[in-house]
Amino acid sequence: MRLPVYDKDGNRTDEILEFDEKIFGEEVKKALLKEAVLMYEARKRQGTHSTKTRSDCAGSGRKLWRQKGTGRARVGPARAPHWKGGGTVFGPHPRDYGYAIPKKAKRKATDSAWLAKFQDREVLVIEDFELEAPKTSVVYNVLSTLGIVKNKTLIGTSQERDNVLLRSARNIPRTSVDIVSRLNAYSLLYNNKILLTKKAFNELIQNRNGEVKSLKRESLYKK
Repeated sequence: MRLPVYDKDGNRTDEILEFDEKIFGEEVKKALLKEAVLMYEARKRQGTHSTKTRSDCAGSGRKLWRQKGTGRARVGPARAPHWKGGGTVFGPHPRDYGYAIPKKAKRKATDSAWLAKFQDREVLVIEDFELEAPKTSVVYNVLSTLGIVKNKTLIGTSQERDNVLLRSARNIPRTSVDIVSRLNAYSLLYNNKILLTKKAFNELIQNRNGEVKSLKRESLYKK
């Protein structure tokens, strides 16, 4: 597979990166992706919902009237569930919805998400932003030139945390920044476009024992 490289202004350069996409798997495992996404969504649930049982409600535990002799049905205290202001039966209580799938399954799900993004041409590579100080307009102009400013875009950087880029992009709607090694199946599928720096792209491929070849457009498209 081949990907073009864009410069810091968002314009296409003469460089093209070639790599073997099979390092991410032979095919996209949709069932595994669904399982991974459900796991990450379950982990995001707060689980703070709560209801009161009959022991938590205000009121006396005294029997409302005597058992026999009134002609009425036998009853217990006013905190019983069938009385107004009484407790709730089998209501929700605070709980943790999170669960985990095997580590190998998570890794394969992440690889399948990468493969899907590459096959759908939703991954772009930029040389670098070259920001010395936080500047939102620079990042915004790059995204606008690439035509992805209105999409949910994830900017992937190398292992070194780029605080300047993070502060430059945090005010742009639908745009986030993260280290490429921390990206998972959910974060990849949640975003419409993935914009990787050239260094981050090389790390992504090399960490999976792949090789990146740098080609020139002139050598590929000779007249």
